[in-house]
Amino acid sequence: ADFSGCSLPKCIFKNAKLKKASFVRADLSDSQIEGAELTEAKLSSANLSGLNFGRVDLSKANLSEANLSGADLSSANLSGAALSGANLSRSNLSRADLANRDLTKLDLSGANLSGANLSGSNLRETNAVSANFAGANLTGACIKDWHINKETNLQGVQVDYVYLEISDERPFTFLERRPRDSSEAFKVGEFLSLFQKAFDTIELIFMDGIDWLAFVQSLQDLRKQLDDETIAIRSIEKAGDSHSLVVQLDVSSKSNKSDADRYIKEFYKHNKVQAEQVYRERFDATAQQISDYRKRNADPGTMIEAFASAQITIINNPNFNNQTFNESIIGNLAALNKGTQNAKQENSSRVIM
Repeated sequence: ADFSGCSLPKCIFKNAKLKKASFVRADLSDSQIEGAELTEAKLSSANLSGLNFGRVDLSKANLSEANLSGADLSSANLSGAALSGANLSRSNLSRADLANRDLTKLDLSGANLSGANLSGSNLRETNAVSANFAGANLTGACIKDWHINKETNLQGVQVDYVYLEISDERPFTFLERRPRDSSEAFKVGEFLSLFQKAFDTIELIFMDGIDWLAFVQSLQDLRKQLDDETIAIRSIEKAGDSHSLVVQLDVSSKSNKSDADRYIKEFYKHNKVQAEQVYRERFDATAQQISDYRKRNADPGTMIEAFASAQITIINNPNFNNQTFNESIIGNLAALNKGTQNAKQENSSRVIM
């Protein structure tokens, strides 16, 4: 059956056999669909808002870009269903089996995911603001750039470990495990205590070192863009790779976290190019020297000393000297980060600002 593009509000499809039926861009708002068989059905971009999918078989159905806001999917069979880009805000997904699924960029704001199985799923850039994850299983999930707030309920989540990064090429691989040691798991309540702090925190991962000149300017640009002088560095931590670094920024509740995340990345990309021009013009630096300089910046040992001294100097060295240049930039960074007086080393890898 082909209902593509049809307006079918308030229709009755209870217990209907609609295997492989097409409802692409159809409007099924306020319809009765309980008990229907919709295996392999095409429901992309359909309006399914507010529907009760009680006992509905949606296995292998295509729900990409569908409007499922306010829908009750708690007893639906979602095995193999495509959900990319779907609007699931305020939906009921309690006890849903969403293990090992690609849930990238889904709108789960205000959704009920209590008791849901999200183990191994990709939650990259998912909007989980005010979502309820109470008792959900998040073990092995990738939560890179997911958006949560103080109303997101993480009480009682089952989680041994999570990932904070994902590879750029297929097949996708989750990276940056937490806890880092593969033999360790989060202790009871540890995940909540760690990510409770991250409700208003952006975590930036620099895989090939960091350019402090570009980052300092980007932080200034971000504060100006959001008119928020309270944005500050929470921590700087060396990641697993020898040239990788994790920088956490605290963002106040008055600023939009997703906007801040997007802006800082855009600013850094732009300012890296500008910084390279400075290095070439003032220090006659080669591309290899610049690359080496950025990789050396990932060494927390030299950073700790520079942060502790917090010296602000003027860059006037005619030679491209990493130590002198880095002390100048780090000093400016320490001064820029409001309220910073001293640096502390935690577990020999983290500088808390």
